[in-house]
Amino acid sequence: MEKTITFSVQGNVITGKLHGNAHLWTFESDNEYIRSNFNNGRISKHSIVKQSKCEQALNMIYSVVCEEAELPGF
Repeated sequence: MEKTITFSVQGNVITGKLHGNAHLWTFESDNEYIRSNFNNGRISKHSIVKQSKCEQALNMIYSVVCEEAELPGF
């Protein structure tokens, strides 16, 4: 499955495509914040977040994408 999602974390509006299912998903975005903090704009279900001073924001982004992937119908 695939769907486009948009959300905001600490003032960063992020739009991207969520592919897969609740157990194995990938999120891709051209957002500069995502591209610089996650593997060139790609997050997968078991991504390791870079160590940075923005770690809380990155964990929030990962959590939002996880929640979206677990919604019924995805």
